[in-house]
Amino acid sequence: MKKISKYLFACLPFLMVMGIMLLVPNIIMIFLMIFHTSTDYFQGIEAAYSAYMNNLNLVSVIMYICALIPVGFWYYYKVYKVKKQYKQNWYFRPSGVGSTALLALGVSHSMSLLFLFLSILMPKALNNYSELVESSGMLSYSVIWVFSSLILPPLMEEMLFRGLIMTMFRRAGATFVVANILQAVLFGIFHMNLVQGIYAFLLGVIMGYLVKQYNTLLASMTFHALFNFFGTFLTDLENKFFNGYLNFLTMILGLLLTGFSLYLISRQKLPVRKVTKPVLRQTPYDDWGSYHN
Repeated sequence: MKKISKYLFACLPFLMVMGIMLLVPNIIMIFLMIFHTSTDYFQGIEAAYSAYMNNLNLVSVIMYICALIPVGFWYYYKVYKVKKQYKQNWYFRPSGVGSTALLALGVSHSMSLLFLFLSILMPKALNNYSELVESSGMLSYSVIWVFSSLILPPLMEEMLFRGLIMTMFRRAGATFVVANILQAVLFGIFHMNLVQGIYAFLLGVIMGYLVKQYNTLLASMTFHALFNFFGTFLTDLENKFFNGYLNFLTMILGLLLTGFSLYLISRQKLPVRKVTKPVLRQTPYDDWGSYHN
């Protein structure tokens, strides 16, 4: 029972951020309605809705900033400072950055195979997802888009899921595998869409593995940002010039590249940490076997 209560407590940051993500858009919409309906009520409602829908990337930026502030403080005081106290090293060198970039490229293209299967198994859900992507501003490229897609989500979501939540599950007594799966499930739920939830779960597992392998959130943040870039801008560009055969070929190559990148990452020899004093397992990516005297 005590362990279950600790697991539930580990979900608290997730519930906090979900509350912020649901509350902030409503506050913005209320503000727009008050502003636009001050002169003409009926036209003001339409103008407020139009202003909201035409600035979805800006709304996303505001949401992520509002979530990033409490998550950043929580992560800094409960994870980062503890990790720094025990002098944990991170190993995200140029070779790791290159392998992670290849992995993001491979996964972003192999995900198209998942969409292909989902189009057969649940076509209605995939159609709803496609409509969501088209109306969400994810393909409206601008400076605001860079912040709403490539900078703020990797920062906030990695500190939340692979930082805070996975750490709290580990401190609750979960093994890395269990903690990684649990945070990935919450990462899927966070996206509040069935199709996004499925592939977000898979991405969450991969990013959790990267954090464990390199002992730093920089690895998952890099993957997250590059995946968002490859999965939006690059994929959108390819769809304009590639035919069906070339698109299918990129899916197969993406699957092969994913396997090759994971192999490279698993084979990278990381420096052995020499510890001169007893060390407690304080982070989700620490295992007793990684310490040698």
